[in-house]
Amino acid sequence: PGLPLNTDQSYDGNQLDVTFDNKFGERTGYTLKARSLIYAYKLASLARQLDRHDFLIGGSINYDLTEITQISGEYRYQDIAYDSVGQTKDKQSHFFLAGFDYNPTEKYLFSVKAGLEQRNRSGAPDDETPRVEAVVRYDYGEKSFVSGGYMLAIEEISNVVLYTDIEVHRFFVNLQHSLTAKTTGSLFFNVEPSTLLGRPGLSPNRDETTQRMGAALTLQPARGWTVSGTVDVDVTDSADTFRDLDRTRFGIDLRYSF
Repeated sequence: PGLPLNTDQSYDGNQLDVTFDNKFGERTGYTLKARSLIYAYKLASLARQLDRHDFLIGGSINYDLTEITQISGEYRYQDIAYDSVGQTKDKQSHFFLAGFDYNPTEKYLFSVKAGLEQRNRSGAPDDETPRVEAVVRYDYGEKSFVSGGYMLAIEEISNVVLYTDIEVHRFFVNLQHSLTAKTTGSLFFNVEPSTLLGRPGLSPNRDETTQRMGAALTLQPARGWTVSGTVDVDVTDSADTFRDLDRTRFGIDLRYSF
């Protein structure tokens, strides 16, 4: 959104995730995790604006208060480095989060994390903003569940000339239903009232709302294999009219787990 639509906006994306879980004792555990994301756009003009490396590393400690309640503390560090003109676009964030998981039965889960993101920007003012992640989930059958929640986050944006980031309030609902022993269907719906954070002297903050809807049909033809067909619809209504968007995407996903 916000970039000329008569250009090739395709890109190569590479993602690597590493997670390690262990325990200090019977009730106390910890998790170490890291993520590396690399974006490489095919069109040279977009590559100069948007090619970047996003690196995230973090650790958390959790403690079982009871059999159904767990509390946790977490720290994350994020480094976003653009390939060109990084002195105006690069940023680093420190996240400090605390949360709890409440699992009263095998069917219900309530999870909340809240805290602070300290974001340091190159070429733009720094920020301290709240960070919230809340989820409610109900498992009503084998491989069948409904979940909903809310997230508050600062995320990257496509128009890096006028804006530094976008502050997103994300309300979401997910449904997965087992159709047969080897087939599941899923639906999701997101509403994202957001604020475009303008660069000082170039643009004011602007309001924007995005709605995302999607569906998938997933088949497990053999042990470890899954095949999914997907459809996704995005609709963006923005105070920056160049960012208005109406997009439908179709996809096929093939995955092997071992």
